[in-house]
Amino acid sequence: MKKPVSYGLLLLVILIISISLLMVSNQTVFANDEEAEEEQEKKELTEEDIFEFYKAKAISDANRAIFRITNPDLIIGYEEAFMKDVAKAISLVDYAKKEFGAEDSDFENMAKLRKAEAKALKFLSIQAAKDAIDKIPPLDQITSEHREIIEEARRLVLIAIQEHGATPFQLCWRYEYLKDAEDRLPKPEPKPEPKPEKPDDRKPTPPTGGIYGTLSVGLILAGTGFVFLTTRRRSRN
Repeated sequence: MKKPVSYGLLLLVILIISISLLMVSNQTVFANDEEAEEEQEKKELTEEDIFEFYKAKAISDANRAIFRITNPDLIIGYEEAFMKDVAKAISLVDYAKKEFGAEDSDFENMAKLRKAEAKALKFLSIQAAKDAIDKIPPLDQITSEHREIIEEARRLVLIAIQEHGATPFQLCWRYEYLKDAEDRLPKPEPKPEPKPEKPDDRKPTPPTGGIYGTLSVGLILAGTGFVFLTTRRRSRN
């Protein structure tokens, strides 16, 4: 009776071990199948798929940046945070366009970005004009040497007003100060008109015998030399 029991236990142990090995084998095969599927998916990705993925990401980044911009209608003056947000959104839109061929229609709120850009440029131009006017010295110290500074300030003011819609009110007291500085600036002296050149009415001078005089002197010297040589030959003889 002991032998059948021993064989039975042995068979049970073998059966358990076999089942365990089978389960491990199935798990290994399943893991290998998953890795093979992942590798296959990677191989199936084309360059076009990768391009489209990064294009979508670039557009998404730009859209998020546009969304973070404060409503331009609420901006009434120069705000550094607003300027930075607008600049970042513009750079991301330009990147998506240049690198991936994105178009305006790919972005969710280009109208907001364009409006924000126009307002940012306006306040930047106003600030540039103010800074230029602040470089003008006190009125009682203005001389002709300050002409270039004053003219540059006027140029920037005209850009702010004519190109970006700024108003003299937005330039505050500086606008009137610029006008006073221009009035104090000495008027430039008019340049004298160039005198017309007189026509050359001189006549050619006739020969005065200079050439003939030179030839005569040459002949005299030659004759003197000839006489000198003749005299020396006779003395030798």
